[in-house]
Amino acid sequence: MSVERQKTIRTERSVRNRLRSHRRRLRAAGYRRVHFWLPDLSSPAIEAEMAAEAEAIRASEHEAEDQAFVDAISGLDEAW
Repeated sequence: MSVERQKTIRTERSVRNRLRSHRRRLRAAGYRRVHFWLPDLSSPAIEAEMAAEAEAIRASEHEAEDQAFVDAISGLDEAW
């Protein structure tokens, strides 16, 4: 095995150990790991889907009352 490959393996192990240690400390502090999958806003498919949903909302007969509801609750985060 080449010297360069040995250095790479040592670095990978070192990173893996630091990450493992970091995660242990976080768990000990009461945290847990969570993964989120979010829409890729640069995706043309997602952009088209959002445009279609926005148009459906605009065309809805309930659009005015839906917007009034959103406006009414949009200040609730200030109470937290």
